[in-house]
Amino acid sequence: MRMLCPRFPAEGERRRRMREPDAFDVLRRKQHLALRFAVREDRSVPSFVQGGIWNYGAPVRGGEATPPGFRSEAAMRATRQIRWYLLHALDG
Repeated sequence: MRMLCPRFPAEGERRRRMREPDAFDVLRRKQHLALRFAVREDRSVPSFVQGGIWNYGAPVRGGEATPPGFRSEAAMRATRQIRWYLLHALDG
């Protein structure tokens, strides 16, 4: 059974939203806020991302401001290969 984070958009809602290749949902680790996880909006959240550990942060879409540490090109490359992008924000 797949676990979703509290307040994280449900699968059906995520699939109805924008399907741009550079549209991501970003989560933050509760005990280490600089650790972030991004998944494309049109993809499933991996089962290891559990609600007790991660909080939904914010969506990131092309042309919009990004959270500290987020690199759009790196996120696109990572999600093509392993379907998710893990990052550590050194400045916040």
